[in-house]
Order: sequence, then structure tokens, then C-alpha cells
Amino acid sequence: MDCFVMCEYASDTEAKKAILSQYMNGIKHQLRTSRHRLREIDETQIPEVIEYFEKIQKRPVVIIVSLSAMWLENRLDILHSFDVHALLLTPTADSPIYKNTSTVSFDEAEAVNTLCRYFAQNGIQRVAYFGYDPNTPAHGVQYTAFKKCKTRFNFQDIHPYFDCYSNYGNIDRCARVFFSRYEDYEAVICSNPDCAVKLLHDMKALGIKENRLHIASVGSSELSNAITPKITSYNFDSALCGQKVVKLYKTLVNNPEISVLSARTSGTLSINESTGFMPFNNTATLSPHQAFTLVHPTYIISGDDEIDTITRIENLLCRSDVIDREYIELLIKGKETKDFAEKHFISENTLNYRIKNMCKTLGVSSRKELQKTLVAWMT
Repeated sequence: MDCFVMCEYASDTEAKKAILSQYMNGIKHQLRTSRHRLREIDETQIPEVIEYFEKIQKRPVVIIVSLSAMWLENRLDILHSFDVHALLLTPTADSPIYKNTSTVSFDEAEAVNTLCRYFAQNGIQRVAYFGYDPNTPAHGVQYTAFKKCKTRFNFQDIHPYFDCYSNYGNIDRCARVFFSRYEDYEAVICSNPDCAVKLLHDMKALGIKENRLHIASVGSSELSNAITPKITSYNFDSALCGQKVVKLYKTLVNNPEISVLSARTSGTLSINESTGFMPFNNTATLSPHQAFTLVHPTYIISGDDEIDTITRIENLLCRSDVIDREYIELLIKGKETKDFAEKHFISENTLNYRIKNMCKTLGVSSRKELQKTLVAWMT
């Protein structure tokens, strides 16, 4: 049987491209296992899909792999107009536009629940939720889960209306409100790794000791794993989502009486320095250096300068090879780089070209600005 997939390959960040790639790798792996054929299509090929399923007398189903709400909504409208069932693979499935649509998504509520349980097991009772964006469906799920966890784990109500710090398009304003009250908290759960990076950056700028406030995030990124201290995070496996969606695809094709199917994928807790490597007693397999899948589930990019800077650094790290990473490390540490090209058997022109591309990615005009920005956010 053929498996029809529409994938949104165009993306504005390297991290989003990484998620899409992991989704597709999971789909391809499962198709090889089940000996089905992958057929990637666009909206102009929907009539071919209908013709194929009419021949085999099966229900027409198409998998949509997407991170963009606008791109996704347009494809859903097209599929519904042709009476083709849509099976959506996306980070979060909590949106009205997904009505009558089968979904495979991340369990954002379980992520928040696990992080709250992690803090509660270590005797931490004063916890805040930071970076809530009311316009992001995933954040709505996280927010609801956090409110329930406050009761479940007997967290203290420090500021009943402010234990959740909302980001309305300006993360800096959100951070200023939080830091005016941060002394009342022991820990903070961030809606995504960008917010966690922002908090750590501001803590250093304000001279707040790292062990004063435990920081954890839903999802991780190259940047959140490269800065000091590394951020504790709950991470999802995008490839596993890809495998699950193929299994649901076969069920929907062969069982037209099923209206919709939905599945949520849980993840793993990666414990790092930002929470002092506090143990998580419920899961014996966890360790401070556990490997995890790179996932950046939710971006807040809305003209916010600091979030834009974090995103550009994330793009830089995602695009960098081993040589670039070593050069970046030297810049951050302020070490001499005059013999760098010779050491790596590349010409000075090649090195300058690499530096130029780094500057372009980061939106700066010189090596000095490149170094200044990296030091400001990664040390």
C-alpha cells in the first residue's frame, strides 16, 4: 500500500527544519518496516490520491506534516473539499482548525506534569510558569496543566494571578515582571527553551547566582544545550511521532467507520546543571547526561528583538559543522584564533568566508560583534 504525505519543507528556522526532518525520518523508518511505499505529494496531486484509493477500494487518507498553522489550514481545507481524510503530524493538536482531523502530537500536558512532579519530589513548592503566550495553542495546554499541578503537588500560591507569567509578544517585558518577584520562587518552568535561555541570560546580567533559581523548559534546543549552565528539559522524540503516524494511517485506511484517531507522544526528562542535577526518583533510567532528541516545539517570534537574537543563535548552531563549532567555542572563551586556519588545513580566505556566514546568520557586521553577541548569550 502507498502512503501519501504532504510535508511543509519551507521553514524560517533551522530548528524547525530539524523537527520536520525527524518527522519524515520516522515515517520512512516505519514504512520500511511495514514494506509500504512513501509518496510525497502536493495539493495538485489530490485527484491521483483519490484515484489510487478507488482502485484498491480503501478510504483515502493523506498525512500532513506541518509546523505552520497557515500552511496547514490551507491544506486541510483542500483535503476536506475532496473528502480526503487528513492525518496531521504536528507538535500540538489543540486547535479548532483540527476538527474532524486525526492527529499525532506531543503531550504538552505530560511535559509540564513531569517537570512539576520533578520539582515536587525534590521538596520544591514555590514554582512559576514563564513565557505563556495566549496565542499559542501548545501554551494553552501547558498553562492548564500547570494550574492543575499547583493543586496536585500542593504548590504554594505565591501570587495567585501572577504565578503564570504571560508573554504577549515581548519576552523582555515578561521577564521584567518576573524578576520583580523572582525572590518568591524556588523554580520556574519555561514554555520553551527560548524563554529558559532568556531567563538565564537575565539572571547573569542581574548578578543572580545560578543555584538561586532552578530553571527547566518544555523542549530543548542546540542553544539551551550549549550554554552554561545547560538547561534541564522535557524532550519529545519527533521520529517516534513519525512512526506512530504511519500506524494510525494504516488503521484509518482500512477502517472507514472510524471518524478520527488521535495519539499523543510522551518524552523524556533530561536533567542538567540548571536544576543542580537533582534526581528524578520515579524513573530509574534517567541520568544527568542522558542523550535526547533535538526538539524546539514552540517559537515566539513576533518582532521581539531578544527572541529574534536567540533564534538567530539557534540557527547558527544548527548550521555549524565541527570546525565552526570549535571556532565559536574559541570566540566565547576569548582565546587566540590566529593559527586556527592552519590547524584545520583551510586557507585564511575559507576561514574568513565561514566567519562572514556566521555574521550573516547572526545578523551582525563584524567578528567583534559576533563574539560580543555569543559571549552575552552563551556564557
